[in-house]
Amino acid sequence: MLLINDLSFKYDTNFGLENLNLKLDKGHIYSILGQSGSGKSTLLKLIAGLLDPLSGEIHLDHEKIKGPAFKLVPGHVSIKLMTQANTLFPNISIKENIMYELRKFKPEYQEKRSTYLAKHFGISDLLDKTPRELSGGELQRAMLAKALADEPKLLLLDEPFANLDIITKKKVGIFLKKILKKEKIACIWVTHDLSDAYGNADTIILMNKGKIQESYTPENLYFRPKTKFAAAISGDYFSFEKRYLRPEHIILAEAGEFLGTVTENIFRGSHYEVFLKTESHDLFFKSIKPYLEGKKVKFNLL
Repeated sequence: MLLINDLSFKYDTNFGLENLNLKLDKGHIYSILGQSGSGKSTLLKLIAGLLDPLSGEIHLDHEKIKGPAFKLVPGHVSIKLMTQANTLFPNISIKENIMYELRKFKPEYQEKRSTYLAKHFGISDLLDKTPRELSGGELQRAMLAKALADEPKLLLLDEPFANLDIITKKKVGIFLKKILKKEKIACIWVTHDLSDAYGNADTIILMNKGKIQESYTPENLYFRPKTKFAAAISGDYFSFEKRYLRPEHIILAEAGEFLGTVTENIFRGSHYEVFLKTESHDLFFKSIKPYLEGKKVKFNLL
């Protein structure tokens, strides 16, 4: 469906993207993790046809995506890019913004589709307001509704939940994943929030300095990272006997193989982080209760 072959790009400076290759099928959700400046947003702009690559090609359903050097109006009708910037038309209502994407459909479908999306994104009571009357989180939900209105083939998301509170984020995330799967809309989702990546992606791509380093299923990335970079960018970890481990790998046991001393407890809301020191390593595990500092505990590793 989406095919990227040997894609490279450079700004006026030396930084860019180098020889990226990617294949994305219908209804598949890719999440891209990487440090700031790794090229994530640049990749989305290239796929959307808003930048011209230095070399390589991007195809959507065998059609080459052309950049602004070859199109009077950059972009592709079947690809929608949503960033944190407010792209809604400022002087019309939220409903009219959504309806604009549906202008080629029959009025009955326009009404049905806009009502459906507004309901599930929690903006039904905002449809008659203009963008300037909305909060940051409300704007993001309205932009999501607009981006999905005409059922694009590919949705590109750059930190789409940055302004949402945790309760709203969960509700919106569940519906967004559901509609992407139901309507077989492919999605590339750039985020710094690990819960977004783990909770929604089929595949997680790791980018570093303009290159795709590795790709994993969410479960494999968390429990079986192959490199220090993969472990560090995807959650809490520690190194132990040449393995990259998570706090969940520590299992306390009276007859455990290893012995550690509790050095510190940090309360994280849902749990405590309990830090241990062994003869050769510093590590930690999660617990619903704190442990007395200086206490000796035995443990095994999964």
